[in-house]
Amino acid sequence: GKGGGGVARERAHKVSRAREPVVMTSSGVVRALTTKWTFGYLSRTIRGAGEEVENGALAAAGDEEDVEVLCSMDGANRFVRLDRGKNVYGSFYHVREPETIGLGDVTTFGEFVDCAKKWKQKHVHARVPLMRRKDASGEDAAGLQEHYRRIMSPETMPELTPICGSPLRRDLMGSVDWSWMISYLGAQNFGSIRDVHLHCGTRNSLHHCKYENIDRLLVQVRGRTRVLLLDPSLAFEGLYPYPVHHPYDGYSMVDFEAEEDANKSLWPLFGENVRGKECILEPGEVLYVPQYFFLHRQDLDEEVVALDVSVSQGKRTRHRAAIPLQISRLLEERVSELESIRDAHHWLSVIAHGEESEWIDTSTVKGHSRIKFVESVYEEVEENLGKGQVPAFLKAMVEGRLMPTPWLNKKEFREPLYLLDKPFTLEDTRTELEKKYPEFFRNKLKGEGWQVPESRSTVPIPGYNMPANADYRTYSPSQSK
Repeated sequence: GKGGGGVARERAHKVSRAREPVVMTSSGVVRALTTKWTFGYLSRTIRGAGEEVENGALAAAGDEEDVEVLCSMDGANRFVRLDRGKNVYGSFYHVREPETIGLGDVTTFGEFVDCAKKWKQKHVHARVPLMRRKDASGEDAAGLQEHYRRIMSPETMPELTPICGSPLRRDLMGSVDWSWMISYLGAQNFGSIRDVHLHCGTRNSLHHCKYENIDRLLVQVRGRTRVLLLDPSLAFEGLYPYPVHHPYDGYSMVDFEAEEDANKSLWPLFGENVRGKECILEPGEVLYVPQYFFLHRQDLDEEVVALDVSVSQGKRTRHRAAIPLQISRLLEERVSELESIRDAHHWLSVIAHGEESEWIDTSTVKGHSRIKFVESVYEEVEENLGKGQVPAFLKAMVEGRLMPTPWLNKKEFREPLYLLDKPFTLEDTRTELEKKYPEFFRNKLKGEGWQVPESRSTVPIPGYNMPANADYRTYSPSQSK
């Protein structure tokens, strides 16, 4: 529901206290920035790698506080952020060619804006860390206790990151109504703000259905975004989330844009059970997204700017509908640690069908460890979901999951280590003019978003790769050094 006005505002707070998503329309938290934060303005106030920061040092490329630019490669305009730490070559869930890649060469917000304006065949999305809560690592017991107190207090503000230029710092501290946000967090028994990220996208960019294990406030600053919210109780009733150890952990395996028949064959429960809540976020509105709720987004305007504010749980209790998803993550971690990621599906299925005695040799040390694991599974599930729920829960948890994901690697892929690798050819799409003058083809590829190496002529050409007044017959490249 949406909350604006006195009665509606009280209703919005009531919905939030019930740990349900709600849109607050009259917060005014970024009223002063809805017309100010254009792409052009932000490109002048957000620093990138190699640019000077407040203390006079240079921002290092590859730092966690860099501008992160994602590019959708498959023509679907869809962004699925891959966890590179889990995408290990040769692993059970290895994704050879991700549909979304990070553009490491694009290190400034200005370069992102250039790509967003010029590229026609590909879409880009920028994610910028603006604020981050200070870590408590290395502190003594008293320091940790103080850090815990600060985490639990909504009035504790995170620190600005070095990537923020002076105008952006003034905007964040002077034009964002933090008092409203602190008041809201306090009334809802939340803790402090963990971090703040800036998200910038373009028209028709899709951000695939994903859940997070933290509560979030999405503050729409510029442009409109269509959002679809799905209850966590649907996780094993039709959304089929990727396994914990998968590079796409947190995302739904279902392709929301695919044909109904295709989804019906792969994900039969999706069409039968999955229903959600949809709304369009307008500039200035704030969406509360509870932890473990699935969020599917589509940017609707040429310039879309939003703040993603993650907050600590504080004194709030967990959502009842999220418990199965939390338990499944815990069990996947445990069984993979005891056995392997590859065998997680097998052993959870064995427990689900009550076949432990057929698969476990209790006379061995390994068998003893497996029996202890089975006991822990029953304890965890029955304590949280009730007696007799283990078989049904585990069957739903493993159905269509914890297995290889071959549909992510359907593209023609050449394995350089295999002698049986079959070569393939690409169609020559150049025009006669582009064949005659390759520079035209190079410019075309650049306009479509491809990274084209600079051409270097080995023939001395006055005014191009040598001084205009030099004699090409006697000129040597070493003379220009």
